[in-house]
Amino acid sequence: MDVIPTEYVYYALGGSVVPTLFWLWFWSRRDRFCPEPKMHLFGAFVFGALAALFTLPTQSLIATLFGIGSTIALVLFVSTEEIFKYICCWYNTMRNNPYYNERIDPIIYLATSALGFSVLENTLYFVRYLNDFPLDAAVLQGGQRIIGATVLHMVTATIVGVCISAVFFKSQIARAVAAVVGLVLAIVVHIGFNHLVSHTNPDYVLVAFAGTWFLFMLVLIVIEMLRSPTCPPDIDWINYEEA
Repeated sequence: MDVIPTEYVYYALGGSVVPTLFWLWFWSRRDRFCPEPKMHLFGAFVFGALAALFTLPTQSLIATLFGIGSTIALVLFVSTEEIFKYICCWYNTMRNNPYYNERIDPIIYLATSALGFSVLENTLYFVRYLNDFPLDAAVLQGGQRIIGATVLHMVTATIVGVCISAVFFKSQIARAVAAVVGLVLAIVVHIGFNHLVSHTNPDYVLVAFAGTWFLFMLVLIVIEMLRSPTCPPDIDWINYEEA
């Protein structure tokens, strides 16, 4: 097994973390009227990174069982990423959290968790690129991941968040069903992206990137509709059920 130079790891971390800092600032501004505690957001970010660690061995097992190029393996690869991203965020920050009390909150927490997932995944990819390609080619490959894959992870996470927001003040069962619907939609979008970028025709790649950014713009429109200039009353929405 080849030893990866230490400086490659530093370059990879820098290339992954710096863009992520911008996105973290961006999402914090979306919730500026009634911001979540920074420690809760930090927890969502860390658990998102842990989700990536859980995903890697699971995907290795899937590749062993079904073959890395099989259709079922590709579907399961994507499904594990989206499901682990959600479960880790839900367990750490969306479960029994008194600050989880606005429609916008599931979107903010899941987007932050997705950034944690992306920063670890991108770091691993950057290390591989630096090890396999010249520096300029590695930077180009890494830049494509920042523009495409990072935004994709945010989009798929926020799709789940939007679905939960739609029934936020309903029962726990309604929110659970909404999360499942959101996960299915997120998996479909993720599979579609992967299918398009796997083509050698650059037009397909362009469609994948443009489609991802279009969905991102739609999510931002929804967020602007959900934002409130005042904090909600002190109600335990976690255990709230409509009469």
